Amino acid sequence: MKSRIFSLLAAIASFFVVGGLSAAMGTPAARLHAIPGGEKFTVQLQYQKAYNAVLAALKASGYEITESRQTSGVIATALQPTEKGSAKGRRLVVSFFPASESSTQVTALVTEQAIDGAANAQPEDLQPNLGLSKAAANSLKAAFGLK
Repeated sequence: MKSRIFSLLAAIASFFVVGGLSAAMGTPAARLHAIPGGEKFTVQLQYQKAYNAVLAALKASGYEITESRQTSGVIATALQPTEKGSAKGRRLVVSFFPASESSTQVTALVTEQAIDGAANAQPEDLQPNLGLSKAAANSLKAAFGLK
């Protein structure tokens, strides 16, 4: 019975994560799944506690949060220039998925895109940066005391 409940929750969560992520990226939800990447890890915390811990860690690190939806499992940071005067920017999107009653899968994804027209970005305009995604995941793991 518990596994069926978690399967149902997983299906619902994935639907909302895609929708929440699309709002954060300014892209249609139906096409967002085409964006690969992200670094995944699992924490031994309930979903709500993991979400709140990541949100607090991002805010403490000085990130400006543009999307924070616990119900859809997405936190997105503001698009920041890659370097001073650059026409490209980066954003961190963290998504959450309940792995069990007491653990949560967290995915950190850093994307790069043109700053001009960011609100109208298409999935093909969002370039995942796997190295920075891994670094972001490692920083978040450290906040949880993980290696």
